[in-house]
Amino acid sequence: DQRPTQLLRGLTALLEQLHSLVDPVKDKACEDPLVVIQDIKHVISNEVTIDDMSLCSSLLFTGSTSILSFLEKAVCLQDKKMNKTKENLLILLDEIITLLEKRISDYAISIKNTCLSVFSRE
Repeated sequence: DQRPTQLLRGLTALLEQLHSLVDPVKDKACEDPLVVIQDIKHVISNEVTIDDMSLCSSLLFTGSTSILSFLEKAVCLQDKKMNKTKENLLILLDEIITLLEKRISDYAISIKNTCLSVFSRE
């Protein structure tokens, strides 16, 4: 079954596109980060099955292209577009936590630390 592999590739591509906003080496390929966030939300809400949850959670919460990594990198960027992006990512994070419930326990401390870091610096 190729579906999980395609799903992970698609989610990885979306996360990489989002990270292009905060990567000084890459050009700003992500013109509208809010669309990318909506696409991530769509994938998680409509395409991820229970069997895919652990792999998707790992992509979303760990590694250099995770949502948490993006928030940590973007915390010092304060333009209007970036502030709206961070706000929407935090809303998405809340929705993911609600959806995954106890399955995010492995990532709870990282999520808490990132959110505290963002809130204390904003």
